[in-house]
Amino acid sequence: MIVANWKLHGDRASVRAWVHAVEQAQWNLPERVTAVFCPPAPYLAVAEAARAPNTRLVLGAQACSDQWEGACTGEISARQIRDLGACYVLIGHSERRRRGETDAMRAGQLAAASRAGLTPIFCIGETADERKTGKTDAVLTAQMQVLHEYHAELVVAYEPVWAIGSGLTPAAEEIAAAHRTIRGLRQKSGRDSAFSVLYGGSVNPTNIHEILALAEVDGALIGSASLAPESFVAMLSAAAACGR
Repeated sequence: MIVANWKLHGDRASVRAWVHAVEQAQWNLPERVTAVFCPPAPYLAVAEAARAPNTRLVLGAQACSDQWEGACTGEISARQIRDLGACYVLIGHSERRRRGETDAMRAGQLAAASRAGLTPIFCIGETADERKTGKTDAVLTAQMQVLHEYHAELVVAYEPVWAIGSGLTPAAEEIAAAHRTIRGLRQKSGRDSAFSVLYGGSVNPTNIHEILALAEVDGALIGSASLAPESFVAMLSAAAACGR
């Protein structure tokens, strides 16, 4: 699974062009490679309209409200996201955590996503200081607590905060170890261990081959390197070539 998170970028023309370019390239790739496009919420409808009837490109949202409906000015609900054609939603991204989202809100978002038929891509990861002081496992454990009562289909994305947008990535063994920790935590909680774990944080066409070669990694969550369609297609091709 290769996920494009466009964050606060794009317009109608670039969304349409990106969708058409990626769809065309997908037909040359095996079906086991899933491409997910998460544009800004206003452009979900544009992306949906641009998709071909027989498309293999899947849509996702970057966030959803913890409320189902009501007096929530400026929010977008999981139900509305599903109505716009999306199948996935990012929850817990570090950029949202920094803006004040709490575990209680994330629990509500998970419940709303499940009710709407969306699959959450739940983001976790440590800061630079937490990494330096050996707290990575403790941070991942704390952040995954909210998943203990979540039973539906799930994707987890390990995104070390210090790597996002920095051009830096952990060593391969650090990525593998974090992913093993995540799987172990899910198993200890008594939940199904058969879920995908993605890596995110300065993934690009140069380093994605090494990252996807790790047996513990099921895909990638990609930020700025996903904006150009040719860059994203190159990373889809890397996923197809990884042999798993």
